[in-house]
Amino acid sequence: MFIRMVAALFLRKLLESCAFHITSLLLKLPLFPSLMRMLASVERYVFQGKLNNKGRNLSVGGNFGYSEGDTDSDSYSDTEFFGSEEPKIKYDRHTDRTSDSRNWNVSASYTEPIVTNLFLQARYDFSHRKRLSESLVSDEQLEMPDGYVEDLSSRVENFYDTHTIDASVRGIHPIVMYNIGLGINPQSSLSKTTIGPNSKKQLPKQSVVNFSPNAMLRFNFSKQHRLMFRYNGRSDAPDIEDLQDVIDQTDPLNIRYGNPNLKPSFNNNLMMFYNKYIPDAMRSYSMNLFYSNTINSTANKMSYDAATGGRIYERVNINGNWSTRGFFSFNTPLKNKKFTISSNTNGSYSDAVSYTSVVGQMGDAQLSTTHNFGVSERLSGNYRSDLFDLSLNGSINYTKTQNSKQTNSNRETFDYYFGGNTNINLPWTTYLSTDANIRIKEGYSGNFNNREVMWNAQLSKSFLRNNAATIRIKIYDILQQQSNLSRNINETMMSDTKYNTLGSYFMVHFVYRLNTLGGRGAAGPGNRQRPDFTGDTGGGYRDGGGRGGDAGGGRRFQ
Repeated sequence: MFIRMVAALFLRKLLESCAFHITSLLLKLPLFPSLMRMLASVERYVFQGKLNNKGRNLSVGGNFGYSEGDTDSDSYSDTEFFGSEEPKIKYDRHTDRTSDSRNWNVSASYTEPIVTNLFLQARYDFSHRKRLSESLVSDEQLEMPDGYVEDLSSRVENFYDTHTIDASVRGIHPIVMYNIGLGINPQSSLSKTTIGPNSKKQLPKQSVVNFSPNAMLRFNFSKQHRLMFRYNGRSDAPDIEDLQDVIDQTDPLNIRYGNPNLKPSFNNNLMMFYNKYIPDAMRSYSMNLFYSNTINSTANKMSYDAATGGRIYERVNINGNWSTRGFFSFNTPLKNKKFTISSNTNGSYSDAVSYTSVVGQMGDAQLSTTHNFGVSERLSGNYRSDLFDLSLNGSINYTKTQNSKQTNSNRETFDYYFGGNTNINLPWTTYLSTDANIRIKEGYSGNFNNREVMWNAQLSKSFLRNNAATIRIKIYDILQQQSNLSRNINETMMSDTKYNTLGSYFMVHFVYRLNTLGGRGAAGPGNRQRPDFTGDTGGGYRDGGGRGGDAGGGRRFQ
């Protein structure tokens, strides 16, 4: 066991050094205007002990982690001010950024039974984190006695020490389980700036105390019928970087300032989970509700420089951010158990408060609220037999977005989805799978209101002993109609983005399954190895809109 651990550690370190060496060589090539190198590692150890049979437990753990990275970039700017006597601003700059982070922590937890079914839990955790951020900017047109421009460069070391003290009472009963606790998190942070405009204004050591209350109530009516409520609260101190007077002024048209007077934020989260399963009818219900709000959030407040047209950003506290969402699902077979139907309903609403620049008005950004409402419904029916499976589905998504200041950006969109898929069991362990989905979009900007059809197909053949080997061919987007449109909404903007992706293509796979358990292979008789093409994978669409997958040009590979 020890030899295997040492070998695994040596192999990982070897791979890390190889990655470092190869990327370092790339950084020396002039073909890349911007390159990044990153390394990361995490080690964690936990030791648990059961002290008696009544519930007394002790756990001790610790971890260590580090990450580092380098980025080289070149930027060129030529700015001319029309209707002004200001001269042109030109710069050709090279930026060398270095980041380094080290952290470690130790923790211990103890559980003590008080009376029958009632336990006291205590936990202590100490963590130390050190973060280095260095940005050296060179510009041949400016003075660089040290090889970089002092006012545009920075070197900041941040140190964080955090203590976490948690105490909670947990009750376990046949039907009801509950947990009530409070966490106290004293934190100290220190920032040392040795390069840049902040080097002459060292921030004092910051010491704050954060609180994190929590509560949980769960009802176990039966093994298939449960209801649970959960609350979590947490206060967070501002990041020490946001407390700097100057954060970044390398771009004269986009200058970022911090705010030493930022207040800590507090986040409330309330959740409800309900599920019920009826074994005799094979019917299931599930419902989830979530609510979250944040007091004293941080945001960027933007103002214009009338002389240059540049933008100046400052970190400020705001209130009014909250969100809620819910989910309900229902699944049941029909009288003929080969047929099943299911329904999934989603709803959400959120208010995002921030500062927004109003079109046609020069000056400071104005406080605004973005209201976002969405609801979706998906219905599906399935038939399954020994020869083939068939699934039909349809859904509708409705989204309405309104901003209190930028009314010209308000949107109301509809997304309609219709589709189906089938898996056919052919003779000689051969399987055919295909799916087709239609998406109709309405209410989007530009020419994004269109209709598209996605059709994918797959043919596979299993062979060798116990069908351990499989060869398959997949054809994606046969009609070449996928547009890959996505919408992003936050407190300051809404954007519709269309991605350029790979068109219709096919892939050939060879799969060999190794059975290390000594039993019959997974692809043996009675186990059909037919990958399911559903409306959510293999080139289909997600109910949330946007692209259909995570890879391969918006498609997900199975």
